[in-house]
Amino acid sequence: MIFVIFGPCSPPGGEAKQNKKVKTGYGRIQSAQIKNDAGRLSRLAHRFMELCANYQKHFIVHGRDVGEHARHYLTGLLGRNTRKSIGRIEEELPGSNYQGLQQFISDSPWDDRALMRQVRAEAEALLGRHRHTALYLDETSFAKKGTASVGVQRQYCGRLGKLENCQVGVFACLGRGERAALVDFRLFPCRRVGCKRPNDARKSKCRRASVGTEPKPSWPWRWCARRGPRG
Repeated sequence: MIFVIFGPCSPPGGEAKQNKKVKTGYGRIQSAQIKNDAGRLSRLAHRFMELCANYQKHFIVHGRDVGEHARHYLTGLLGRNTRKSIGRIEEELPGSNYQGLQQFISDSPWDDRALMRQVRAEAEALLGRHRHTALYLDETSFAKKGTASVGVQRQYCGRLGKLENCQVGVFACLGRGERAALVDFRLFPCRRVGCKRPNDARKSKCRRASVGTEPKPSWPWRWCARRGPRG
């Protein structure tokens, strides 16, 4: 049996206050322990490389392998810099290439849907088919400075607890106990009165970025009706 749990609507500042609590306690202790243990660091690095190799096939596009850029980008997201821009990632990672990373993120036609199908299958095998398995559905937001990213508009940003220029997405997560895995997502499209209509290039990016076309509250019900996220 899978229970479906919808995240509550966060009051102003609510999500931001919860995020501050997460940064302390058990997670910080665990990070310190791993950092000072060479053996655990080596095993963690080995598992990371195995993970990248497991998904390598999804980054072969028209005979060209862009898996190295994917690995560099993921490594950068896990790095020490608080800002995860491509420029900062290139500065931190020897052998990475700014132009290659930019092309990988913005224009490379690798199939994220096929990758997510593999993620869902592995999450189901590990966490599913159990009486305590739950499907968690909630939204979160990402503050943005510019207007070029898909779905950006001035709206309530739960992470900051105020109206801000940001993206908002709805996410599905399969969980059991302390383990959880992201298995689907949709960005919330710009529907505010007066918002600029996207040009053809932006529409194409919207389709590739899995921007939903239905009203946001209907997305979780569609996921559940299809026997799980994206069928």
